[in-house]
Amino acid sequence: MRGHRERSGSLFSYVSIEERIPASHPLRRIRKLADQALDRLNPTFCELYASEGRPSVPTEQLLLASLLQAFYGIRQVIVAIGVSNQASDAVHLLPMLERTLANTNTGQMPDALIADAGYCSTANLEACEDRGLNAYISTSRQQHGQRSRPSRGRPPADLDARGRMDRKLRSKAGQTVYALRKTIVEPVFGRIKGARGLDRFRLRGLEKVNGEWA
Repeated sequence: MRGHRERSGSLFSYVSIEERIPASHPLRRIRKLADQALDRLNPTFCELYASEGRPSVPTEQLLLASLLQAFYGIRQVIVAIGVSNQASDAVHLLPMLERTLANTNTGQMPDALIADAGYCSTANLEACEDRGLNAYISTSRQQHGQRSRPSRGRPPADLDARGRMDRKLRSKAGQTVYALRKTIVEPVFGRIKGARGLDRFRLRGLEKVNGEWA
């Protein structure tokens, strides 16, 4: 038997959800779109349940809970994707940044940009500095578990963009931020390959592969 959606926040909290979320928060727009989509699916949900028995947890609440986990629980929302036949990662950094800015439509730079050594080039580092982007881009590949010597003292005045980035990453704060790649970026790759089974493309040609990836 299908259960009904009920707001029971008062059972668990003395402050309602409406009071916790600012009026301008994007979650409100997401919730509105989700409610509209679920309302259209309501007849389909009704057909899947018997008319007798113990009421179950409403399907809508389960789906909304999954959305909340995706958007706010693990901070692993993909906002921009792309497929290329170019071997170098470095040429993709700025185009993917532009695509991210276009898709998020906030008019603001991200709080931080984290990228591995494959995206490091003098041009990319200087472009991030020119834009005022708080970037953390590894300047060299390291073996697993290897830690760089922490930077100390004042930075030399003659450091180039690569030297400034290297020093930034060797600072305590830089090491902490860069380590977030392990919990934000890498698990996404694992789920795409392991859980979704997309360990290789099955179509041929850049245009077809782009459609498969999207």
